This record gives sequence, structure tokens and C-alpha cells, in this order.
Amino acid sequence: MRRRWLTFILLGGLLCLVVAGALGSRSAAETLPLEPLQGKAENPAGRLLIDATTRQPAVGAMTVDFVRSPDSAGRYLVAVNSGYGLKFNAGGKNLQSLAVIDLQATPEPQVIQNVYFPQPNSANVGAVFAPQPAADGAYTLYVAGGVENKIWLFQFTPNVRQPLAPASGSDPNAPVKAPFIDISAWGAAKTDPRYHDGLPPVYPTGLAIAPDGNTLFVANNLDDSLGIIEDLRGGRKLRRIALAGGNKQQTVYPYSVAVWPAKDGRNVEKIYVSAWNEAQIIVVKGGDQARVSKGIPVGQHPTAMLWNRAKTRLYVANSNDDSVSVIDPATDSEIGRINTKLNEKDPVGNSPEGL
Repeated sequence: MRRRWLTFILLGGLLCLVVAGALGSRSAAETLPLEPLQGKAENPAGRLLIDATTRQPAVGAMTVDFVRSPDSAGRYLVAVNSGYGLKFNAGGKNLQSLAVIDLQATPEPQVIQNVYFPQPNSANVGAVFAPQPAADGAYTLYVAGGVENKIWLFQFTPNVRQPLAPASGSDPNAPVKAPFIDISAWGAAKTDPRYHDGLPPVYPTGLAIAPDGNTLFVANNLDDSLGIIEDLRGGRKLRRIALAGGNKQQTVYPYSVAVWPAKDGRNVEKIYVSAWNEAQIIVVKGGDQARVSKGIPVGQHPTAMLWNRAKTRLYVANSNDDSVSVIDPATDSEIGRINTKLNEKDPVGNSPEGL
């Protein structure tokens, strides 16, 4: 059974990437020295990505997501580097980042731009492009803002020197200047001054967008909810769908979101949310009467989700099960599970995180 899925590529949790710009201080490669194997910038899996500015191997702190640019050529990958972040000098802040990878660079792909998020600014897991460009050819890139309860709005223009705007300046510790949507209103739990100066514990992670580009879906990791932002290009109406049911002691920890389009090709029929703490995928019925309809049991700690091209199969990375679940959206059931252990006899511990 597993051989049938060998064309499906699973990217594990340890993804060495991205971030070293012209910083006016020590580069990331100097801060985190890399010893090339046998004198070459290679690891057992292949060549290391190079940063176009420093000409050093690019490094990133806990790369948790990739999103492909929606231009016709799909020329770029944006890597989301979350985790604890990188620090470039003793007095600097820990920096998460977005790294833009040009897949058409020669002789091989390379990082051409880094946008840094000095604490408390953050880029946490979720990123999604608007499916259609604006009149000027730029696509909006929505990025989950973690503890600050923000959804960042960047503009991405293909085929320019720095596609992502606003770009980071010469000081990587400068606050992010991108506009944002404040989603603190979704916080249902009481605030606590010990948690980030009393901010509501919402903590957006995974993001998905409707085919028409006017509704955004947000997995609120600490609020145990699915957030829906309607009329993105207008008044932005916020709705909240509780995922934990009536048990206040139940914690779901929603991680990522995937949407199944309606037959009209514009709206959303169903929303799928990976429930990290529940070993299931929560199915939410779309439309004006959005509500939780059922749960699909999968492996322990489901994280990333990815559709096949035809949207007839949804793949789910089960982090604490070393597996990938295969979901049929027509029946909302698991129809297969792919073992990702490197060795059948190994204990659980590969922790797949991305797809």
C-alpha cells in the first residue's frame, strides 16, 4: 500500500533553510557556523540553499511552512521560520522570519530576500496568498502573527528584486511595518497579565483562504476556535466557531486549516481544522450557518494538511504518529495511513510536521 504513495513527498520537521541578510553585524552563518561535509556545502540530503546577499548557506530557525507564489510560473517559495528565532548579535532580539526563495535563480534556487520579525512581532506557522492579484500585479500575503493576535498583510510582486513589501531595512531589529488585522476580539478566555501583558490568548497559526479571495480562515491555537474573516477587501466581519464543544476542560489546540471549495468555485463548502490535541480533523460546514459537523479520527498530533491537485484527497501529517493520514472529502473519512518511519522497527520520533 505504501508504495502507491511514493510520489507523495513528506518534508520532516527539521528543514534547514533561510535567513542571512546584509545586517550590518555578524551574518547568520557566522553566528551559527556550518562545517561543510568533505569540503563541500552539502549534507546527506543534497545541496544547501545559499543566500544571494551573503553567499553563505542560508539558515532558518525551525522552518514550519512553505507557500508557493500564485503567479503563473510559481516562481517563488516563501518559507516561514518560526520557533525561538535567530539572534545576530548579543544586544539584538530573537528574530523569526519570512524567506523568499527564487526557484528560477541560476545555477540553482537561492534565498533572495528575508523579512525579519523581532520579538514580540512574529510569523507563526500560517501563511497564504490571495488567489488573485490587485490591479498593480501584487498579491496579498497573509501571515499569522502569533502572540500579538495579528494577521499581517504583505504585498508580493513577482519578478522584482525584493518581491515582499514592506521589506526589512538595514536594522533587522526594527519593528515590522506591515499593516495587520487585529483578531484579539476572538479571545473567549479571560485575560491574564502574565500572558503577554494581558493580551487575549488567541494565537493564530494556520491560515486558508476562499477561492474568491474574500474570506480568510484562521486556526486559533490557544482559543480552541476557528476564526472567519469575511469581506477581506471591505469591512472585514469577524466570526468565531468554537471547536472544543461544551467541555471547558477540553483543549483542542487547532493547528492548520484547509478549505474544500463549493461547486460554484468561489465559496467554501467545508473547512478542515487539524486538532493537535485531539488526534482528529474537525470538519466545519461552510456558509452563513457555519458550524462543526463532525470529527475524523487520525494519528496523534495532526499538524500540516495538503490537498492533491484535484482536491479529492487531503493529506494530514501526524506528528506524534510518524504517519500521514489520507482523507476522502466526499465521505469525510480516513481511507489510508502512510507510515513515514525510516525503519519499521524504530520507535515513534520522526515527528513529521510539513507536507
